[in-house]
Amino acid sequence: MAVIRENSEAWSVDPEKIFICGFSARGHLAASLGTLWKESFIGRALGCGNYEWKPDGMILCYPVISMEDYTMRRAGSACWENGPRNWRESFPCSGGVTRDTVPAFLWCTQEDEAVPMENSLLFAAALRSNGVPMELHIYEKGRHGLALCDLTTEREPSQVVEDNAGWIDLAVRWIRRR
Repeated sequence: MAVIRENSEAWSVDPEKIFICGFSARGHLAASLGTLWKESFIGRALGCGNYEWKPDGMILCYPVISMEDYTMRRAGSACWENGPRNWRESFPCSGGVTRDTVPAFLWCTQEDEAVPMENSLLFAAALRSNGVPMELHIYEKGRHGLALCDLTTEREPSQVVEDNAGWIDLAVRWIRRR
């Protein structure tokens, strides 16, 4: 974020419209930045100030939000085995939502068994209760890892779900409203 803002003129980017997007576990990373951007440890770690790393919004695609109740069991187990004892409690992004959390666009599917839709529901509920603008789309069909849901990112036929492919257009319209 800070690098993009620093080079915004050269790269023809509006420095006040920089959004972060993450899928699955990277959705957790994006949600973490969207909720924790105000924490001083981030600026110290990056060596910059003035919240230059703050995204203007986040797009979360079937994100891992809770490492406790609704997560990919393999990913959660690896984190707990290698991390500090209190790590598990510090991971649910929904617990970090405040009125300062950046706006969010979320989408997921009912059929995703790897990262159940409850992750998105938990985050959406936390956003709503803190008055943070958000948009949530839950599609009926589709497994985990759909990406764009079309032939652009398809590695196997089950990743093409035409009914869901419109999420990217919805996200672009959401960004334009910001």
